Amino acid sequence: MANNNNAYIVLRHVDGPRWCVVRRCLRQGNQIFAGRIATARPYEAARQTAVQAAKVERLALGIETNRTRLRRFDPKLDMQEPRT
Repeated sequence: MANNNNAYIVLRHVDGPRWCVVRRCLRQGNQIFAGRIATARPYEAARQTAVQAAKVERLALGIETNRTRLRRFDPKLDMQEPRT
């Protein structure tokens, strides 16, 4: 498992209305998959899982849609499912 200095949680768009929650880390400047927290599910459920996981693990939370790069999760903008 990644150490907390370089680990973060990602709310990631999978397909259609489905999102998953994963843990990633940075290793030598590259993003490395570090584990799955939740499999594909509707946005609201995935968002709640991602926010809770980031809070419990004290990690940064990012969001990644199919058409955009990974960015920091913004509670004001990302409470509703982004248009993809």
